Amino acid sequence: MAAFFDSNEPIGEEGVDDAFDLVHEIAEQIRTCIWVGDCLLYTNVAGRLNYTVGGEVVTLQHLDRPLYIVGYLPKENRVYLVDRDYSIVSYQLLLSVLEYQTAVVRRDFEAANSILQTVPREEHNRIARFLEAQGFKEEALAVATDPEHQFELAIQLGKLQRAHEITVQQPSEARWKQLGDLALLSANLPLAEECLVRAADLPGLLLLYSSTGHAEGIEKLAELSKMKGKLNIAFISSFLRGKTHDCLEMLLAAGRAPEAAFMARTYAPSQVSRMVQLWREQLRTINPKAADSIADPVDYPNLFEGLEYALEAEAWLGQHLLQEAPASFYPEHATDTESDLIEHMKLLALQPAAETEEPAEDAEPDETLPEATEAVEPEPELEPEPEPELEPEPPAVDAEAELAAELDAAQEMPIADEQPAQALDAEAELAAELGDPMTTDGTGDAEADLAAELDAELEAELNR
Repeated sequence: MAAFFDSNEPIGEEGVDDAFDLVHEIAEQIRTCIWVGDCLLYTNVAGRLNYTVGGEVVTLQHLDRPLYIVGYLPKENRVYLVDRDYSIVSYQLLLSVLEYQTAVVRRDFEAANSILQTVPREEHNRIARFLEAQGFKEEALAVATDPEHQFELAIQLGKLQRAHEITVQQPSEARWKQLGDLALLSANLPLAEECLVRAADLPGLLLLYSSTGHAEGIEKLAELSKMKGKLNIAFISSFLRGKTHDCLEMLLAAGRAPEAAFMARTYAPSQVSRMVQLWREQLRTINPKAADSIADPVDYPNLFEGLEYALEAEAWLGQHLLQEAPASFYPEHATDTESDLIEHMKLLALQPAAETEEPAEDAEPDETLPEATEAVEPEPELEPEPEPELEPEPPAVDAEAELAAELDAAQEMPIADEQPAQALDAEAELAAELGDPMTTDGTGDAEADLAAELDAELEAELNR
């Protein structure tokens, strides 16, 4: 202001623009007003008696006729107004409340706490609303006495335990649901389960139990859903636990025999005939001809290809319930859904027949057998251990003699006639020499293959 006056510039009708700093702006049409400390007390054209402090507007009273403020008496804690007929009207306005709010606006919390002790308890909710508007939600929660306001503040501040205590004192389904959702977001699973149970939030419980692998919880949820008539949740809960028969009974109880028959065909082949009979009974009251056209596997087994394998698969699954396994086993069974259990049963049925078949005498030996592999693999650094001397039967002696002759022709090495007891030692030495790939004539691979074939033939002759 001093700089403006020194400039000797003329003052306009609106005064000096920089004379005041705008702190708060309120869109009101004020009729009369007075200042009480830092609070502006006024009446507006809408017929309300308001006061504002710190930019927060508080309504004291709704007026039934135009009134004009006369003044405020701090000792009486009342504001006086007059109408056009000169009738005096007064309303209570506690000075302690105004002083407390003024101290909060000035951020003088030490003074505000000392003033709060003089404020009547019935005014604490008003103070709590004011503190919340000013952004001091922690202080508002400490001051508020209204349970609804306390719960809102606790939820906004994320104080789950405080919100739980308030809800226990004054329970309501809406509060339990709201607290349960917040507990899920905060990963407080025990509190979330309690809230969802008390709120009877069945979809939320299904999400919680299925995500955490809570087997007992899913079973209890299935029973609770049946009691409350929520068959969809009960069906899913029973299906997750592998209780196919319970699912079939629920479908039958709901009049869904066709769905039960199709489900039995996939998950419980042993129940297909029973489901078909019940389906026929339901359909016969509407269309007897259509009911008779439904095939029963007992009467027409040729129409149900692979049913015997499906029954075996059902029996196998009954003894290998993965629903009882802990969740840590999942990585080992993550690809189970990609396998065809029916094909697996077919392969198991073919295995005993394959094992009983004897190999042909003139069949060439399988090079992938463990015996052939051991013969081909060279061990140049270690001398082969001699095989234990056995007393062969007379037919086996002739076979060993023929093998010695073949080895002699292949290597062009003279082998002296030896006794049957020394035949196995000679065979071990020849096998070691033929198994060495580092031969001087470069025919190591052919000799190794020949040694493998000879060893396989010897093994076949000895086992005949």
